[in-house]
Amino acid sequence: MMAPIANVRRALCALRMDLSPAEFWLAMGLVGLDIVARLAPHAPNFTPVAASALFAGTVLRGRALALSVPLAAMLISDLVLGCPDARVMGVVYAALALPALLVFAQYTPRRHVLDYAFIRRLVERASLARAAAGRRRRA
Repeated sequence: MMAPIANVRRALCALRMDLSPAEFWLAMGLVGLDIVARLAPHAPNFTPVAASALFAGTVLRGRALALSVPLAAMLISDLVLGCPDARVMGVVYAALALPALLVFAQYTPRRHVLDYAFIRRLVERASLARAAAGRRRRA
């Protein structure tokens, strides 16, 4: 099980996609959840793949990685489910890549969500604000 994952990680490094382990495992987890969601019975018009494409486009730094999440999930699950018509599936794949592309068009480069130093500063600011509020109440 670990050998294919190591091969994927090596291939991504060869493509010069600098990934943190958290990003890699997040992308793999999203693909896994999407595959399970497509194979399990679900309500009509329920599209977890589009939701994960939107999430991946927002959270993951690499555009190629964010685009590969919905496309890889669709490709792997279509190998199990079967593909009715290649032209129709081409349109479906393009439509599911669209949320990730829209996120890139909308957002300007900002701080990354998985930046631990940024999260630590937010927590420190919140704790300082709570301490200041506690001092004001005591005074």
